[in-house]
Amino acid sequence: MRKLITACLCLVLTACTSVVQIPELDRTVTRSQQQIQQTTRAISAEYQISHAQFLTVASRAKGQNLSSLNQLNDEFDQLTKLTQEYEKRSAELYKASATSQKTWKGKAQITSNDPEWESLKKFNDLFETESQALSSIRAQIKSTQLAFKETLKQQELAPFIARLPQYQHQARGIIAKYEQEQAYARYNLQLLDELAANAKSTSRDFESLAKLAQFNTSAQHRTSRPPRGYPGPDQETLKKASKIISAVVNPSIVAAAEQFATKQKPNNDISNTLAPLKRGRFSYLASYTSPENTRAIDKIFADRKTDILREIVATNSTKQKKILASSNTERHKLRNLVSLRKELGTSYQALLNEPIIQTHLRDLQQQRLGLLASISPQLISSINASKTLTNFNNPLPELTVPEDNKTAVAQKIKSAWSTKLDALLAFKPAKNESELSINSFTSRGLNYETELLAIYLGDFKHARLERNSTSLSALYGKYLSAYGTHCHAYLPSNKVAITKTECATERVTRNGWGTVTDTTCVKWVEIPTGLYADPTLYYSHSRHSKSAGLRMAGQILNFSDPYASRSLVDDLLSIGDDMSKLVMKNRCDNAGLNRFEKNLYNFVEGNPPLLLPGKETIATIQRVDKINFNTDNLNLKKLIDELIKENSKGWMMNRYQSGSVSSLKIGARNRDGSPQHVTASYAFSSMGKTYGGNVSLDFSNGIPNCLYFSDAPQTCRHPSRRIVNRYQKGLYSK
Repeated sequence: MRKLITACLCLVLTACTSVVQIPELDRTVTRSQQQIQQTTRAISAEYQISHAQFLTVASRAKGQNLSSLNQLNDEFDQLTKLTQEYEKRSAELYKASATSQKTWKGKAQITSNDPEWESLKKFNDLFETESQALSSIRAQIKSTQLAFKETLKQQELAPFIARLPQYQHQARGIIAKYEQEQAYARYNLQLLDELAANAKSTSRDFESLAKLAQFNTSAQHRTSRPPRGYPGPDQETLKKASKIISAVVNPSIVAAAEQFATKQKPNNDISNTLAPLKRGRFSYLASYTSPENTRAIDKIFADRKTDILREIVATNSTKQKKILASSNTERHKLRNLVSLRKELGTSYQALLNEPIIQTHLRDLQQQRLGLLASISPQLISSINASKTLTNFNNPLPELTVPEDNKTAVAQKIKSAWSTKLDALLAFKPAKNESELSINSFTSRGLNYETELLAIYLGDFKHARLERNSTSLSALYGKYLSAYGTHCHAYLPSNKVAITKTECATERVTRNGWGTVTDTTCVKWVEIPTGLYADPTLYYSHSRHSKSAGLRMAGQILNFSDPYASRSLVDDLLSIGDDMSKLVMKNRCDNAGLNRFEKNLYNFVEGNPPLLLPGKETIATIQRVDKINFNTDNLNLKKLIDELIKENSKGWMMNRYQSGSVSSLKIGARNRDGSPQHVTASYAFSSMGKTYGGNVSLDFSNGIPNCLYFSDAPQTCRHPSRRIVNRYQKGLYSK
């Protein structure tokens, strides 16, 4: 091949001593480049197969001292050297050819008078020299390949040559695996080298020793990651690393722990930083610390922790004595003691279960309860003397902490307050609008209790209902039906019939066998239900129902979530028979029910609300009964269990297993400690089998807002209104 290429190129250059035809020269050079590339690819392919064969034999014969294996190794090394030399020189020649072609690009010919003539002659000399060299190397490669193959046939290697790779694609896989193993070996070696260097430079203080001991963790987060398929250091590397770390940590750890413990100050962190070594923040140090040293460290930490706890108690006791010795009233002292307890809980929440702190908390509680008992008669008397909600406040939130609420004295005050609140909120029907008050209407015990009361009060902002929603339309319609059922005699003389839509004519489609495949209503008619309604309200409801229906249809058509309409089912389940109960509770001749009706109409139509003389709002009632929604004070497991149980009434195939809520996790919290996001697991059955699911509960404005189930994670399922109202009343507190 070399002779042919060189002869062709020389022929082009010497055909005319003074002129070279560039097109012909270009064709010759291009043909030469293609042949060089083809030969290089063939050599590389042959080398890959030889490489894979050598790796396979070497791996199988690992640990054995065989002369044939040594000979094979030498031949492979020679083959590697020759192949690399050939690939290097062929690449350089290819590059030189391409560079030379650029010098005469665009020319038709070059004569001996052109400046390119000398460079053309030099290129010819280079090409001839390199072609001879490449041919020589190629011959050596062939000779070495033959020797390599002959060595593979030697009897000594016979046990190791079965099913050797014969094709390039097989060779690539073996080489890639080998290179990955080599990279992993380098990775482990590099880890140990870095660890050894860090061990020499690591200070002997506790934090530095702890950082050194985090070898496995730091290895996972290094910039140079292990090769794909390897999770981290191998076991041998971990064993060597353990010896290096132990040699540094164990001799110095006790003295370092003493210095570290001395520096610790009163704070929440000591529950972890000064915990027993195997259970605390520095548990990873235990693997590199002898049992004797571990016991010594545990004692050092325990003694220092005890000293800090006693310091906390002493500081708090001093504040307690100062409060009790002050000249303030007993109620003022009690408020200060409550603030002191809350401050202790905020500053040292993680330490409250420590025996020393528990003893101090019991002493603090005795002081609070003594003061509470002394002012209890005065509190109860003040509660009983209240005439309106205006200045009626629950005294317990500012005079107690959660652990006090179940004591006898607190329960006595709470009972008096609850009794009085019930009396102040007792239902008293009004004969006319001039007598209207907050007592003239009741929705207590209904699923939509807060929403309906907000409409009566004219507190539309807190009604928690959307004006154009299908749920409001359903509630509106059910009210008209309930009023028509129970208060027929109170309807105006121009009352109108309540109708329902029914299909009068259906189009039935059958297939060739007579089976019905489709039914479509082609004519609808309005059928009287036998009930009547106020025409103004009825036509208002008809307009609203049509608008809400179109809006819901648009949402379903434009939303890819197949469960999007489930929120309507949730709301309808919550409404239940609320409207029938509402009408019966409030009596047909009650002006309060008439006010609710007017405000319901105003709310739907977007008109301003009618307010009571005292302008009471939902906030008026919530201010009276302040609930602690701090996450630590809530039974969230019970809340989620009952929300799922209520929501599952609208499920089709699945059946919720009551009480199966587990793995509760609290996400973000608000500033007051109330939850923003909670997740949990639960169990359900379907077709006789039990499955697990996950649910997320989001809160908005402090109350449950959306349930997201794992089978439809983007769909907001509306929580039961009944349970939401129970939550607002504090019925899910611990």
